[in-house]
Amino acid sequence: MKRLILLCVATWCVLSVQAQVAPIWENYLSDRAAGITPELYDYSYAGYHFSEKEIPDVSAWTQFDVTDYGADGTDEDYDDESIQAAIDAAQLHDGPAVVYFPSGRFIVSPDNDVNQFLRITRDSIVLKGSGSGDGGTEIFMDQMRVKNGHWQFRFEPSDIQATFLTVLDAPASRGDRSVVVADASSLEPGMAIYLSHKSEAFARAHFDPLELSDDWTRLFGVIGGMTLQEPHLIASISGNRVTFQNPLQIDLPTLEEDYQVRSLPVIKEVGIEGILFVSDWENYEEEFVHHKDDIHDYAWNAIQFNNTQNGWLRNCEFRSWNQVVDVRQSIGVTIENVTISGKKGHASFLTRRGYGLLVKDCVDEASQHHGPGTGYSGVNTVYLRCQMQTDQSFDSHSGQPYATLVDNVTGGVFNKNGGPHESYPHHARGLTFWNFKHNASGNIGYDFWSLSRNGNTYADPYFVGFQPNTDVNLTDTGLNQLEGQQVEPASLFDAQLQLRLEEQATLPQVYFVSPGHGDHLDIGSDQVVTVTAEDPDGSISAVRLFVNGVALRTIDTAPYVWGEDEALDPALFDLDAGALELKVEAEDDDGNIVTETIDVSVGYVPEVQIVKPDSDEIIGLGTPVVVEASASDEDGTVESVTLYLDGEMVSSLTTAPYVWSEIDALDQLDAGQYMLRVEALDNDGLTFSVEQQLVINALPEVSFVTPAADAVLPVGSSVQVEINATDTDGTIARVDLYLDGTFYREEINPPFIWGERIDLDPELFGMAAGVYELMAVATDDIGSTSSATISVAVEAEVLSAKSDLDAVLVYPNPVTDLLTLDTSTTIQQVKMMDATGRLQTLIISDATTSRHLAIDTKQLDRGVYFLQVKTATDQQVVKVIKQ
Repeated sequence: MKRLILLCVATWCVLSVQAQVAPIWENYLSDRAAGITPELYDYSYAGYHFSEKEIPDVSAWTQFDVTDYGADGTDEDYDDESIQAAIDAAQLHDGPAVVYFPSGRFIVSPDNDVNQFLRITRDSIVLKGSGSGDGGTEIFMDQMRVKNGHWQFRFEPSDIQATFLTVLDAPASRGDRSVVVADASSLEPGMAIYLSHKSEAFARAHFDPLELSDDWTRLFGVIGGMTLQEPHLIASISGNRVTFQNPLQIDLPTLEEDYQVRSLPVIKEVGIEGILFVSDWENYEEEFVHHKDDIHDYAWNAIQFNNTQNGWLRNCEFRSWNQVVDVRQSIGVTIENVTISGKKGHASFLTRRGYGLLVKDCVDEASQHHGPGTGYSGVNTVYLRCQMQTDQSFDSHSGQPYATLVDNVTGGVFNKNGGPHESYPHHARGLTFWNFKHNASGNIGYDFWSLSRNGNTYADPYFVGFQPNTDVNLTDTGLNQLEGQQVEPASLFDAQLQLRLEEQATLPQVYFVSPGHGDHLDIGSDQVVTVTAEDPDGSISAVRLFVNGVALRTIDTAPYVWGEDEALDPALFDLDAGALELKVEAEDDDGNIVTETIDVSVGYVPEVQIVKPDSDEIIGLGTPVVVEASASDEDGTVESVTLYLDGEMVSSLTTAPYVWSEIDALDQLDAGQYMLRVEALDNDGLTFSVEQQLVINALPEVSFVTPAADAVLPVGSSVQVEINATDTDGTIARVDLYLDGTFYREEINPPFIWGERIDLDPELFGMAAGVYELMAVATDDIGSTSSATISVAVEAEVLSAKSDLDAVLVYPNPVTDLLTLDTSTTIQQVKMMDATGRLQTLIISDATTSRHLAIDTKQLDRGVYFLQVKTATDQQVVKVIKQ
């Protein structure tokens, strides 16, 4: 590989004399030569068969002419049933088939039934017309079928149910083509699968260190998170290591929740070519307005590829459509030489939850509202040499798609990306604009990581050879290289593909036949190692085997087998317990060298896990720390279990239960974060260890300032609650107030006060008689809590001899139209206030009405009100409910 890539580097150095070669491309070549994952993503795995094969010539496929099944391209009758009949006949055929449309105008969609569409469900079916130009084939969709998700032509299997297969057993990195799984028994080469995961932890790991807005709510919580749904094709399996045809395009770090491997049901080798598609949107009386209604957005939708592998759409025109084509849950699809024309509509090219959509040499003359784009976990989408219109926006439709290349595309802007705000950001990592010609009608600025709502939230996008026609300001980019210049290579996709195909056509290939990665061998056993090696453009000159870094024999000719003769390969006989790394190195007649490495175990390592404390537990400062572990050994016994704290041994235990308690090294820890490691040793001398973070936190302190504990207040009093909360090793995140065991309201900033405003805390105003429990819970910056609880009594006041207001009778309560107030003494004033404290009624008493008042409440809105009754020396507050 190194020789080949060095040759490519030399070639690009020659080109640099004639044009400006992008430094990021030079780094890409040198990193690959060094065996390092480049900073620049490899976008070359896109298109039909990942662009390793040409789209087939289907002229020799068996043909099913739609006119033989009743379709007529010369009349005004609807042809849906005839077209579906031709499709059904083709699908009953044993081999690949073409559903052929001769010249003419075929009409579909006779009604508004959104459950009706034309469906292809089998491999190797192509809809082929007589050309999209004059004298060719036109398919006209007449009646609107208004539904988001309805497509008039749909390619999808009859059953798209994905089944769980296994989980990943080790982390993996972007650029890897192999993953380790827990159980490979349900997997096989050639299978289409997808990796599945969703969690907040995954989102934070991916975007770190970028800040995430609290408004992007779909990223957070138990049911939220960034969604992984990355399709792959299995190339080979060795033990529990699965190698894909296409590389991972995202890091998969170790997380608490598993990465699942699920089946991806697909149909293969399907396509459309040579047809003009037209809809009656062109005759609808209104011009397009985004989200005006479902007619504007979704009435006429043309093509969907769903759960499709190696499909294509080429040499077609779409005139006047709300939405043109949607590709989802698919892998390796090409759209090429497609023109969008006529009346402007909603969307052009959509993709979701797929891998490797290639859209190339396409033109959008209609300037669809959503230009070429991606969205919702779309992976490795490539737009190559496409033409947009001035001010038409590229559309990354939120839902965190990643690894997207916009390559040598002309026209358009970035400020109208779609998707709901809660699904931001519009794009995750790996978005690259290469030689993009930005066409705007005026000057424009982009902040690609604004936490407020905007139309272009991209995670560290790369711009190489960005060429604006006006003043454009780019901020929060990951890279902006050679702005204003056309760079080499002119197409990143073409250059990466050429490099990859040359490697595949030149480099030798080598694989282990046995043993498999992750296999367990018996202690004292002998192992035969079998390898296959071949060279696509020559011959294999040598194959070398290494065991734990030590070279064994070199074999010059097939078969490549070690371990049959102890005299030749003693290292493969009477194997000792432990880990065994096997590496094979194949060299071809051109001097190119490739390697393959697997890991196997001799004997079974013991199993161990930390039972206590829980992985997410936070232990209060001064609280005794108890560590408990469990351990077992499949082929023997556990000799010892050892606890380490920050790399220092605490102690070893030789018998279960494995519990460490009342140990000064644990109980006297200061506040902070520590690393626990527990290591198990078995009778074969094999070890296995697990680590877990230990968090010691000084708990927050919380107390009541007011009211005083056991305070006694008169009926109708208003209670102001003030809390003092501090944290010696951090900050207070919030204080929650509970009233009689029910959450009342939180305060996040000091002073922590309730009862100042009647609109915020109406229950604390004009309190009725009773005993109330108040509890304050303070939470610090890492989630630890402390609480304080007091009780207060609100009692009916026993009036002294000087008191003249000993009874207030208010009825009916709740009230509808008229509220009556009876008292035993002279009233000077009555006020009625709403829950916000605004005065609603004011009555000044006189001698005739001082003890009996009627208050008209018909005009009051429903809700809670407070009646304040005053005499010369006293006052009472009564809560009134208006129905």
